[in-house]
Amino acid sequence: MRFLCVLLLVFSIVACVTTETSSFSKNISIDKEVEARVQVGLDYLQKGQPEVALFHMREIVEKQPKSPRVNEVLALSLWETGELKLASKYFKTMAKYGGEYSRGRMNYAAFLSTQGEYEKAKEQLLLVTSDIYYPNRGKAFYMLGSVYKIQGDFDAMIQAYERSIRLDRSNVPALIELSEYRYTTGEFAKSYELHKRYRDSVRQSSAKGLLLGIKLAKKFDDKGEEASYALALKNLYPKSNEYLLYLDMAR
Repeated sequence: MRFLCVLLLVFSIVACVTTETSSFSKNISIDKEVEARVQVGLDYLQKGQPEVALFHMREIVEKQPKSPRVNEVLALSLWETGELKLASKYFKTMAKYGGEYSRGRMNYAAFLSTQGEYEKAKEQLLLVTSDIYYPNRGKAFYMLGSVYKIQGDFDAMIQAYERSIRLDRSNVPALIELSEYRYTTGEFAKSYELHKRYRDSVRQSSAKGLLLGIKLAKKFDDKGEEASYALALKNLYPKSNEYLLYLDMAR
């Protein structure tokens, strides 16, 4: 699930402001001041300085305590600094007043997953995936599928991953997860097809993708492809668990 959290922060936090103003004019509206400070807070989160982001969020949450956006960014800042109880508090406030604020619910789901609260994470993700106009709906289905996988609900996992791929045909995480599952259930042709789509979508395969490629090459008795994957795994990921598993397979 750590991957999910990294993935979420990458596409949820966008850079909007690159400089910090020293003060805010008394003539501008509270809404504009809040928005400006939120953007500054997001900028500092991107820079890996959540404690500075907290400084900017501290005052505006008092001015707009019911703002989903303010509560989300404050919760993200607290999460990054390790203040998990406080982060949970502000995520809950965001969810209470958030309505269809899908981006915030995605981040909340990621947070809940890191805390092992998968059922609550699923509740948030079901709300997000029902938002047909949300631009990152494909990623939300991937996250939902990952939660189902952890819970052992593999039928629901397959449906979520397939919806994710339908919405984003180059969704690399969903492709490799579904390919691996098809391999474990003996559906080697389907696994191979998905793995090929995965290979065509990435510049460099992950260690997981290379090991799966080795396994599929063995099943289809493709010595050349097996050797190619094995060499890439050795050269690119010599200290990985996947390479150790390959060495065990080769013995």
